[in-house]
Amino acid sequence: MVDKVLITELNRLSEQMRDVLEAKEHGDAGLIEHNGWEPASDICFSGDALVIELELPGFGIEDIRLSLERGVLRVEGERRRKAGCRMLRSERAVGPFCRAFSLPPEVATKELEVDFERGLLRISIPAKDVVSAAPVQLGSKT
Repeated sequence: MVDKVLITELNRLSEQMRDVLEAKEHGDAGLIEHNGWEPASDICFSGDALVIELELPGFGIEDIRLSLERGVLRVEGERRRKAGCRMLRSERAVGPFCRAFSLPPEVATKELEVDFERGLLRISIPAKDVVSAAPVQLGSKT
């Protein structure tokens, strides 16, 4: 019988590979970096904004660091074991994490909004305004 832990790890690796291939297919517009353990994330366009959500149960906003450089958004933090606690069983990953997301050029990175509630980090980055060309008036020559 196949070990449940092995199946879980194979599924995780399969998802990582899918993310890398999708990022490559979309000009690296998706996930570009994995380090250590990884909080689950969703990325979507919602209305007129790119929304990135990360599951970070047990974290406080002070435990999370965000940085934005050259169109790459990094989310970093660290989950630590409880001090003075002798673990009998541990299923939650501990240690540092770093997620990096290459942002598409059509978002206004200087206007991002961050919300953290009930262990869900939500980063919303509005799309750049699309400037519409003024209509050209056609006149007749007389």
